[in-house]
Formats: sequence, C-alpha cells, structure tokens
Amino acid sequence: MPHPKPAASIPESEEGDNDARLTENWSDAFEPAFCKDSAGADSLAHLLFSLRETVQTGSAGVSQALDVLSVGIRTIYPYTEEYKLSLRLYQLYLTGHLKPENEPRQLLEGAIERGMIEIKRAIALEQKRKKRGTKKRR
Repeated sequence: MPHPKPAASIPESEEGDNDARLTENWSDAFEPAFCKDSAGADSLAHLLFSLRETVQTGSAGVSQALDVLSVGIRTIYPYTEEYKLSLRLYQLYLTGHLKPENEPRQLLEGAIERGMIEIKRAIALEQKRKKRGTKKRR
C-alpha cells in the first residue's frame, strides 16, 4: 500500500484542501485498525494529544516528541507485514538454500542504498524548487 508523502509548506489558499487531505490520510490509516477497537482508538488519541502538547512546549518538546515517535515506529514494526516477510526470509536464509544475491543482508543493503540515493535526490529537487520560488518572489 503506497504511503502519502509528507506535505511541504502549503500556501494559505490551499490550507483547507490540505486539511481535507490530512483527514483522509488519517482516516485511511485508522479505519482498518480501529473500526472495531474503540479502546485502541482512545489509547492512540491520548498518545497523539500528549505528543501535541509536548511539541507545543518548544524545541525541547519537539526533540522529546521525535524520540517518542521513533520508539513508536520501532515498537509497531513487529505487527507489520514487512516484519513477517523479513522473518520468513531470514528463516529461509538459515536453511542455507538461498542464493547469495537473495540473502537478507544482500537484499536489504541494496534496498537501503537505493532508498538513500532516492531520498538525497528528492531533497536536492526540493531545495532547487525552493530556490526557484525565492527567485520568483523578488
């Protein structure tokens, strides 16, 4: 399932559209997980509220919130399909019957390297776009 890319800074005229997109993204993420689990939804709502309050305290709060989110991402990983697939691949690797190019380390290192290249490329494109936008305003 493709994941939405984070929105860059949005002009005020588009803020209403952005709110609708954000609401749709949250709904798409939460509907399958919480449609029959109101206690889980409530628990997550408390966490999100706490994060929001923490961020509002300033830069120290932002840093703390980032730590909380990082731990949350690591904690939720075992519940994902990616985790289940990586475990299956690792178990196949343990049999000794995989070709070297299909072993977990080879596959993961290659994917990580390609992903880092794509991230750097996207950052460079965004920086160029911002520079062009600055020049146009002058």
